[in-house]
Amino acid sequence: MDPFYNEYTYVSISNDDCAITEYGLAELNENQVAASTNYSTDPPKSAIDRNPNTIWHSDWAGADPPNHPHLFTITFDTTQTITGFAYLTRQDDGWPNGNITGFSINIDDGAHGEGNFNDKLYDNGIIYEKTLNGYKYKFVVFNEQINVNSFQLETNSSLGGSGIWASIADLRLFTNTDGLQDPSNVLENKFVNLPNEKKTDRDSSNYIIAKVERANPTANDWVGLYNTSDVPGNVDSIAWGYVSSDGTATLDSNPNISGGEYVLILLQDNSYTELARIPVTIV
Repeated sequence: MDPFYNEYTYVSISNDDCAITEYGLAELNENQVAASTNYSTDPPKSAIDRNPNTIWHSDWAGADPPNHPHLFTITFDTTQTITGFAYLTRQDDGWPNGNITGFSINIDDGAHGEGNFNDKLYDNGIIYEKTLNGYKYKFVVFNEQINVNSFQLETNSSLGGSGIWASIADLRLFTNTDGLQDPSNVLENKFVNLPNEKKTDRDSSNYIIAKVERANPTANDWVGLYNTSDVPGNVDSIAWGYVSSDGTATLDSNPNISGGEYVLILLQDNSYTELARIPVTIV
């Protein structure tokens, strides 16, 4: 059975750290969703059709497609109580274009808070990643229940392309997220053990060593070294390496790397989906 079973959505998740049971809102229909922009074949309704292989995508055609913010709005027939939402990025391998990173939430006529899907904390809650039915969702869990007539996801930044688009494969709202309220139970993607306050030395063979922690590790997670303004997928990494089972990534030997300011980026499963980043000084 689909773990997002409706009329009311039932989801059961468990791992070594926590066991969570959630109940979500009844199925939405296409008349309840709207977007400030969309590409002709990727309408807003594709974000709520429970098909992870269809997407809503902001308009990318033409010489001057719209930039952030893009607005995705759900309007309810009656007031609803929600405690958070789940977001799924597009699932067509190798295409990070439009995968949302920075976002704001607007409730009815007011702002609720801001966050980044690669972080652990949201202004008014926490952010949690978990695999459901084979797909990796980002949960944003609010600190409290809120009563809403409309819910709006406002995009502030994204991956791929020229960094101006947005896309959603699946968006779900929840009325009960008990069990996700303690941030100490949340697994986090992050870099660890970088010596000397984010400085890293090359070893005798000019390798760069990075250490990471991951919420949902795969065998093909990798770390790339980029210039600070680079967007993975738009340009090649300067050096890269897969993350081993102990969380260590040994980046390719590249003696031509000059000392200076760079960024290390943890990327997911042979893709350009960003999990974490940290500025580094190469010496």
